[in-house]
Amino acid sequence: MPGEQQLLEDAFVSINGTDISDFVKTLGLTRSREFQNRTSIARLHETQDIGANVRGLSLECFQDYAAGALNELIAPLSRTGEDVTVVWRPDSGPASASNPQYTQTMWIPTYTPEKGPFGDEAMADVTLESRGDEARAVA
Repeated sequence: MPGEQQLLEDAFVSINGTDISDFVKTLGLTRSREFQNRTSIARLHETQDIGANVRGLSLECFQDYAAGALNELIAPLSRTGEDVTVVWRPDSGPASASNPQYTQTMWIPTYTPEKGPFGDEAMADVTLESRGDEARAVA
């Protein structure tokens, strides 16, 4: 029997220890597997092996160029491609069985610092991809 439906109302997201939750409008977590094509020229049908896990996190954020705000954190990290530590929880409260905390080393391959239609809030898209295993904590 499924549990209660969870609303994403008070999620927590941090990058390198900086809480960016107040900037995040939407968050999307992806988990997939790569497939390695093992088809030789002598085969009539394609053969694939299961490859590595691929994890990603996409964030749509309210842009802020003030000192210490979103752009000051994300822009340099997106230019260098350095590893970042990302932590997220469904709720800003402490980690628990119903509010697991995920920690992962990632990098920022895509940063769109400015987007949106005329007259709307300035938005920024941040895409993060995994560079290691995801750790899940419940306490």
